[in-house]
Amino acid sequence: IISMQASALFEGFNYMGFSGGKLILSARNIVVVGAAAAGVLLALVLRNRRKELSRVDDYSTKSREGMSLCSPSKKHGNIKARFLVLALSSGLSDAFQQPHRRHGRPLFEPTFAAEVDSPNPGWVPTSKQRPPFKSEERVQLDPKDLTSCYPLMISAYVPRPIALVSSMSAQGVGNVAPFSYSGVVSHDPPIIAVSVCRVGDKTKDTHNNIVATKEFVVNVISEWFVNAANHASINCLPDEDEMAVAGLTPMPAVKIKPCLVGESAVQMECKLVHSYDVINAQGKATTTMFLGEVVMFHVHNELLDSGDDPKKPKVKIEGYQPMSRLGGNYYGRTTEVFDIPRPTRS
Repeated sequence: IISMQASALFEGFNYMGFSGGKLILSARNIVVVGAAAAGVLLALVLRNRRKELSRVDDYSTKSREGMSLCSPSKKHGNIKARFLVLALSSGLSDAFQQPHRRHGRPLFEPTFAAEVDSPNPGWVPTSKQRPPFKSEERVQLDPKDLTSCYPLMISAYVPRPIALVSSMSAQGVGNVAPFSYSGVVSHDPPIIAVSVCRVGDKTKDTHNNIVATKEFVVNVISEWFVNAANHASINCLPDEDEMAVAGLTPMPAVKIKPCLVGESAVQMECKLVHSYDVINAQGKATTTMFLGEVVMFHVHNELLDSGDDPKKPKVKIEGYQPMSRLGGNYYGRTTEVFDIPRPTRS
């Protein structure tokens, strides 16, 4: 424990660092280093009052076997106090290892989608379901009066599924990038739409690759690799493979040349069936919508639900942890689901 505290103290001084020959003394750094120093002193006091464990492994084993953290032990001393120091050490170490963590926000904890009741289980047809706002006032926004519709569009139409599209150039260079302008178009045949915007008059690598090869893969993003998937949106040169830059794992497809993203639990190999250019008021193409027919599905074994009919499988939401896009840089999670049967005429 003393070693961990001393390490945290050392890391603290290193993290404070120097800039222009001057020591950086922010309030956060001073507090953290001070806490680390206090932890070292507390550990030394405990060491002098109690005999240290003969072996750390023996201590860890006995703790895992059910030793109470709040009960004193004749052999091991005040376990609660020891764990207090250990927790302080771990917290400080984690703070130094992740200096980019945003203050005031709780840590991300992976969750499985829980099935809950619907918001209004007692609702009956024709009864009103009004918005929970104090007034009925609406603001009219004409797109022609706005400088840009982008922030309004992506924050209003939410949540949006994210297509992490992997493609390949005619020269065999791989590419991967996330697109939230996407969605299912039909199931017979299975068609997915992906829209790729242009940057000024320049088309993106994904656009160029799909036009050239007529093939692409839609990889679904889940919680466990959302950071890497987001990093794939970085602006790379045409001869750079974003999959390698983001640390994603390429896997061979079955019917097309572009690679699958190995971190994704569900991938869909697509062949282009149609493309459509979106023209703005100035007569310029700003976006191209690509319609791709799914020619092969890949579903992780633990998520595949064949049910009573293996010819009509589905993907289980439990464990899937799909991500969605909201406005700005925000992502959404699926933490709760509920079932509402479709109405039928009797």
